Amino acid sequence: MNPRAGYTISRCTAPTSMSRTSRASPTESTYSDSVRDEEAQTTSTSGSAFINLFSHAGERIDVLVYAAVFLHEAYPLLNDLLRERAAEGCRVRIALGDADSENVRQRGEEERFGHGDGGMFGTYAESFAAVWGPPGPCKAERMARTEYYDDPNAPEPNSMVVAASAVVTDDRGRILLQRRRDNDLWALPGGGMDMTDSLPGTAVREFKEETGLDVEVTGLVGTYTDPRHIIAYSDGEVRRQFNVCFRARIVGGGLRVSDESTELRFVAPEELDALPMHHTQRLRLTHYLENRDKPYLG
Repeated sequence: MNPRAGYTISRCTAPTSMSRTSRASPTESTYSDSVRDEEAQTTSTSGSAFINLFSHAGERIDVLVYAAVFLHEAYPLLNDLLRERAAEGCRVRIALGDADSENVRQRGEEERFGHGDGGMFGTYAESFAAVWGPPGPCKAERMARTEYYDDPNAPEPNSMVVAASAVVTDDRGRILLQRRRDNDLWALPGGGMDMTDSLPGTAVREFKEETGLDVEVTGLVGTYTDPRHIIAYSDGEVRRQFNVCFRARIVGGGLRVSDESTELRFVAPEELDALPMHHTQRLRLTHYLENRDKPYLG
């Protein structure tokens, strides 16, 4: 799969009554429908109008909630089409109804999906599981990202997310790295802090999500807040770096690759130079390997 392919799951509040709307431009296609009979009439083995829209979208495809289930009935090869378009670089986005919305509850009863995450969302996740893998908690996006450092051509940042990462080694001193799906570079496991997290807790949670391992924070490598480091995402977010890197040790779990990476590997320090890696990731590893008396502050 193209590491730059984008899949988005979003929640939205649906109106009580939904009707078919379609909008197309050279770069975007959107489709919403609540009437299965209409689709049965308009869909043929050669493809319907909306399938043609998906096939010709240049940059993004949006599919709104209830169409998400009905489209599979009308066009069983929909998942294959979405996977192909994503692999070609087209961003695929699925909009879900808010499980707590009264309108969505009524809509779920009308369509006999049931209500809440175990009803409508369970049906939805089962329908689209083949596109991105086994159903799980709704998360943010898998999208392309480009990193800049001290680059005059870097875009202006429009956000700053507090994030944490961790350096973890095995009993041979090899460092666990992941090959990121969004840019195909090697990096330390880590991610953004939630409102209910502490920074060490963020490192522990992200490590579990991205590697399957339970870890315990044992120290601080450093803080990395250099304004010259800019990360641009394909959804338009341009983020300023703010990362706190910890030392940690494995206390449990089992190694597994998440949907955010394509590979996990314990890497010997002398092999790090051979891996494609962003400058700022290499800096954190250098500081860790220096065994500094004090954390790096930058």
